[in-house]
Amino acid sequence: MTTPTPHLVRASDVEPVQVSWLWQSWLPVGKLVLLEGDPGCGKSSIAIDLAARLTSGSPMPTGEGVDPAGVVILNAEDGLDDTVRPRLDAAGADCERVHLWDWQSVLPRLPDSADWLGDRIVEHDVKLVILDTLTTFLASGIDSHRDQDVRRALIPLVKTASESGAAVLAVRHLNKSQQSSAMQRGMGSMAFTGLARAVWHAGPHPDEDAMVLAAVKNNLARNAYAMRYRVSDRDGAPIITWDGQCDLVTDDLVAQPAPTPSAVAQAVERLEEQLTGHEVQSLQLEQDAVDPVGHPVEDPAALGARGSTPFGERLGCRRGSGAKVDLVTRSHVAELGAVNGRDVGKGVSRDASHGLTSNQVQGRGLGEPGQMTLGGNQILLVGAGGGHQTDAQP
Repeated sequence: MTTPTPHLVRASDVEPVQVSWLWQSWLPVGKLVLLEGDPGCGKSSIAIDLAARLTSGSPMPTGEGVDPAGVVILNAEDGLDDTVRPRLDAAGADCERVHLWDWQSVLPRLPDSADWLGDRIVEHDVKLVILDTLTTFLASGIDSHRDQDVRRALIPLVKTASESGAAVLAVRHLNKSQQSSAMQRGMGSMAFTGLARAVWHAGPHPDEDAMVLAAVKNNLARNAYAMRYRVSDRDGAPIITWDGQCDLVTDDLVAQPAPTPSAVAQAVERLEEQLTGHEVQSLQLEQDAVDPVGHPVEDPAALGARGSTPFGERLGCRRGSGAKVDLVTRSHVAELGAVNGRDVGKGVSRDASHGLTSNQVQGRGLGEPGQMTLGGNQILLVGAGGGHQTDAQP
């Protein structure tokens, strides 16, 4: 028996053709495309929406017309009767053209089922195959985090798509990484992203009450403008309502929000503003102090009763101690990691993470005075033995 061998073809013998699109600059004919996003962002509903448009001949979200064609949906997460079919109906699909994997039959597995899928594409005049989700249909023994395994599983699928002319849209979940690059957020090996000719990311708009579909990568055209969409309800089933283009890119959708400044950081910032270039009496500092939601700090220990951040406690106040705690003294005690609120610190230097560049505390326990450099001014810290006072000195 002769072992099959690879073959080479001369480039001059290859007839060049232009890329064709089911959805211009988004969904190329005969290629693998990934649709990524967290649970709840409408990935399955987007796939259903595109299936409905293709089977009914309705325009794509950016207005391009399409000829009606068949769709295959392999979905191993949602019930066909109570979820998939109602969603197709709500989206306006021609269900005569939609072909679903029957849960009562054997689960298609890649790479082994690629030829079976190719036969179904030809049999039903299919132009779009949806895998929801992709990793569900990987054969046992395929490690989705191992590059070589992923390529072994998907290359036959890529070949089937190319030979049949059907686009393959595969849904993929995100990993739990805090990476700021959308390219790194897909679950599993980077081979998924490498093999796909286009990758989409769906997620919430960072500034608006809307969702966004944006291109992570596109090997066949320039990335299209991102699209706003909303997931709404029709007859009890979710549908996608497209709401035009926006200028976001995918990294905008995965960027981590800036951390909310701590109560201590906010106190430090206010004090720095007050003390730079001025002499401020401790009584005035206390009178001007407010907590993070704007309540005056008359009695820091009582703030917890208002339902706000326990500001006094954050500043090192030990509620129930009965001692009057000075805002400046205790804020820096807490920020510098004082042990049980008793130690001011011993030659501790802070970095600039909260807006101070070279703050040093030299001191002993709260019963003894110390000093701190804050915004070019010195603050005298007097401990509980003398009643807490703070005097700013230029």
